[in-house]
Amino acid sequence: MSIATINAQGQDKKAGNAKQKNATLSNEELAKKCTDKMIQKFAFPQDLSANIYPVNLEHISSVRKAKATSPPDKAALNAAHQKHRAGIQSALTPEQFAKVKKAWDEAKAEKKAEKGKATDDSDGSELED
Repeated sequence: MSIATINAQGQDKKAGNAKQKNATLSNEELAKKCTDKMIQKFAFPQDLSANIYPVNLEHISSVRKAKATSPPDKAALNAAHQKHRAGIQSALTPEQFAKVKKAWDEAKAEKKAEKGKATDDSDGSELED
């Protein structure tokens, strides 16, 4: 069972590296990167990027501002996420938004499962026979 722990740690390192790379990008660069990724991942028409980019830019700016406080402003983070969701929903057709929402829900479930695994395998002692 230690393999699962190693894999989970490896996945955390990959996520950490991506977060570090994104931290060096400006709000505009990160918004463009997120917009381009969304257009590509969901095979949306390229012209949608003009509608999605401003929503992503505002979201990134708000999130970074909320995280810059000590401790992070959770109310501002929640408001930024809700506003982002509403903005993306208004920029897309119902069918397009359904694809995005499904991906968000799957990512949220995966993140929750990974958090659960990390606490279950914290020291691995219960896995030893």
